[in-house]
Amino acid sequence: MLQADIAVTTVPRGLDVPGLITRDLADEGFRDRIDPFLVISQFDMTGPVFPPHPHAGFSVATYIFPESKIGFWNQDTLGNVKPVTPGSLYLIVAGAGVMHEETVSRSGRHATGFQIWIDHAAVHREVTPRAFHLAASDVPVTARDGVTRRILLGTSGGVASPVDTPTAVRLVDVEMKPGSTLREPISPNETGFAWIRSGEIEAAGRSVPADAVLFADDGGLTATSESGARLTVFAGRPLRQPAVPAGPFVASNATQAAMFRDRYAKGLMGKLDPFDQGALDRAHDMGLRTGDRKCLQDHSPRSSPASS
Repeated sequence: MLQADIAVTTVPRGLDVPGLITRDLADEGFRDRIDPFLVISQFDMTGPVFPPHPHAGFSVATYIFPESKIGFWNQDTLGNVKPVTPGSLYLIVAGAGVMHEETVSRSGRHATGFQIWIDHAAVHREVTPRAFHLAASDVPVTARDGVTRRILLGTSGGVASPVDTPTAVRLVDVEMKPGSTLREPISPNETGFAWIRSGEIEAAGRSVPADAVLFADDGGLTATSESGARLTVFAGRPLRQPAVPAGPFVASNATQAAMFRDRYAKGLMGKLDPFDQGALDRAHDMGLRTGDRKCLQDHSPRSSPASS
């Protein structure tokens, strides 16, 4: 359990299975520190791991780091088949229920990024599912005094992401040049923290290395970096409500969790055939332009949409 007087913690290791290694910051033990986020998983993925699967009751965002060697392919029962290239974000508002699948664009190479579960207020748990693809070239960027911000969700420094979420959160990817200082205001009614991905920062007289999280104090997040660093800022107003995890679903109570399971069992979240990873690998090796539909010429996913 994280104690209230600890401002820095090393992110625990999570999965270590063929094709996937993670570090996970999850609700258990960190609830008050990360609400309205439920799970934040930093992944290093090299192959297909998760077949088509459902989600309901929350939003799930996948962010591929700009420095990632490769990206993902995403498909879902909302009719989307899209590449998620380095620097891009894909958000699914699962709501009443949707099926999706993500896999690497080339097996054997490293796709690195975050998968983020964002809780919904109880009144928004069963909203109509929808998806947003924010291409790397469309991410709002600010650069000042050696600090570059990519505003993926929410607003930072008066600059807003075009992506709309049921729960207002902030997700800002930051690159700090050597000798720079980051100042990210966090209001008193928000939780906020920075996940250091590479390099090292200094805050309140402490060194914070890679794979650690710095939690905001009452004045927000202020840090310097002598050698340079990459980090991601998370912030949002806590919902402070019951959240019942039920595998791939998040519900407000056991009755709603059972309803989500029943909808999935009846096929009401849609159906989705898995990607042909071999076809994606061959397309990648042929050097086809990212996003070219020809990448899927050997794989035409058969899907049926989710039902309301």
